[in-house]
Amino acid sequence: MTAPRVKTLRAWAAWTEDDYHSLVADLRNGLDLETAAANLGRTHTAVAKRLAYFIPPEENIPVDERERWVRDRLARPRWDWMTVVRDWQQHRREDLWSVADTQAATKAWATHTPLAELAQRLSTSETSTVRLLIQLGLAETRTDVINRLGATPGAALALREQMANDRTACAIWILTVDGALGTTSPHGLGFPRDVTIHGSQSDAEEERDRLLTWHDRARQAPGADPATPIVWSITERSLGDHTIGTSLHGQHPPRQKPPARLTRANHRPSRRRRKS
Repeated sequence: MTAPRVKTLRAWAAWTEDDYHSLVADLRNGLDLETAAANLGRTHTAVAKRLAYFIPPEENIPVDERERWVRDRLARPRWDWMTVVRDWQQHRREDLWSVADTQAATKAWATHTPLAELAQRLSTSETSTVRLLIQLGLAETRTDVINRLGATPGAALALREQMANDRTACAIWILTVDGALGTTSPHGLGFPRDVTIHGSQSDAEEERDRLLTWHDRARQAPGADPATPIVWSITERSLGDHTIGTSLHGQHPPRQKPPARLTRANHRPSRRRRKS
């Protein structure tokens, strides 16, 4: 019997040791995967994919046979499934936290324990400790953690934060608007293009809105083509960066969604038998 559908409260939460132990207990007790997923607050698809972490890479078990393979191995009391899980977590560069780890992190956050001391207590790096604090909902960003618990000067986390601050200080926002009436047409391009540089995203958006408003007014003039779409982009860049930074793109007027197709009723008319 499958469990009723429940809200997946932990659909995107990182897996912990307690999650794996709970899943193993449910599988050993003969519960179906849907019920085990509901007990974890996750989707059936997520739990089915997580079964791959119980299978050593050299086994190469097909997807449709993973559940049967894992249940068969769990029936063997001496099978060390946690070692296999830890190997996969390390290979995927994913942190595996125990209940004791999460409790220690929560307590350290409340008592303002230095980040370096907490990382040493958890036997991990300061960067991984920051990820744990964010996953627990204690902080929203890396900066919040550093401002509260500090970071070791010269270490990787402190250098990364300094680089991010330096990059933010020297970042610029590039606005490109193609096809807007009232802007110049570069030689050989064949259509108007306007490129401007701004010091913030809000300034770039304000200039974009001004150009689009002017375009809407200009296309009402006699002879103007009102059907030409305008393509715009706002990209954040700093010196030497190519793809690092926020990018916004759009079309004016916005692209219309195709109308929904009318579907016929899912039934067949009854056929009358001909009289012989």
